[in-house]
Amino acid sequence: MSTVSTDRGRRGRSLIPLLVIPVLAAIAVSAFPWASASPEPHDVPIGIAGPDAAIQSVQDRLAEHEGAYDLHVYDSAGEARQAVEDREVYGALVHESSGAQLLTASAASPAVAQMLTSTFASPDASGTAPAVADVVPADADDPRGTALGSMVLPLVLVSVVTAVIVLLIARSAWQQIALIAAAAVLGSLTAIAIAQVGFGIVPGSWVLNSIPPALTVAALAGAIVGGVSAFGRVGFVAIAPLMLFLGNPWSGASSAPQLLPEPAGFIGQLLPPGAGASALRSIAFFDGAGAGTPLVVLGLWIALGLAGIVVGAFRHRDTAHELSEATRPVMAAMDR
Repeated sequence: MSTVSTDRGRRGRSLIPLLVIPVLAAIAVSAFPWASASPEPHDVPIGIAGPDAAIQSVQDRLAEHEGAYDLHVYDSAGEARQAVEDREVYGALVHESSGAQLLTASAASPAVAQMLTSTFASPDASGTAPAVADVVPADADDPRGTALGSMVLPLVLVSVVTAVIVLLIARSAWQQIALIAAAAVLGSLTAIAIAQVGFGIVPGSWVLNSIPPALTVAALAGAIVGGVSAFGRVGFVAIAPLMLFLGNPWSGASSAPQLLPEPAGFIGQLLPPGAGASALRSIAFFDGAGAGTPLVVLGLWIALGLAGIVVGAFRHRDTAHELSEATRPVMAAMDR
């Protein structure tokens, strides 16, 4: 009787991949196209400076795009320009005695800069169009930001592989932490070296630019290792697909979080891939302006990973065994 029950249990477990894989496929196929199809603005922060009549005219124009823009009013053109350079707004329309000017920052998002130009740089009733000035331009070798955005998925994959290696070869909590830290530093330095020296798509300091990718890898790998250490196979199954199938397409790295469907853009910035991409843009192009919140998000994920590793150490979990148990159904399906 017990043998029959055991056989039924094994057959039941062997059916798990038949249920899990379609679910993962549905999530992946839904998340990626949903995030990239027909991007529309949602509360994109923009600035305005000038006389009351000009401000009212812009407000009237924005009434036609309800919910698309978040207007910030500044006392002077200088303040508006500074807001663009500090990543408080994506662009600003300023009115001075010399005429109107649209300030953009393609380094923050080429897609948003193009959208603002098409929306606000059209001729007014008098037939005059504002001049367009790219205050913080994107790198000349990556004017559309596609190369920079494409760095997110490789970092996620490297992080997952790092977590698997750590779980397989590191026994103690200190070994796990040390390996994650070493992999994060070496991996980020290599990635930024290729991006800066090899392709020239990231300006600025090589060492400073390596900080966001290093924290991203540490946050992702640490979260997976900590999840497996604290919760066993459930930790791996829950966290790894979350980062691959949601964190990557919802990062907004190729466009902007405000162009993704709601609430994908908001959620994406709370996950390491989105936070890391935003922090890298801030450090590489804006001298660190706007990097505070993304770095805090990465720090919180790293803290959660460390907490999971510590909990697993106190519970004396065999993480290599847990990883084997977590991946065994998939491997069994592949052997069929």
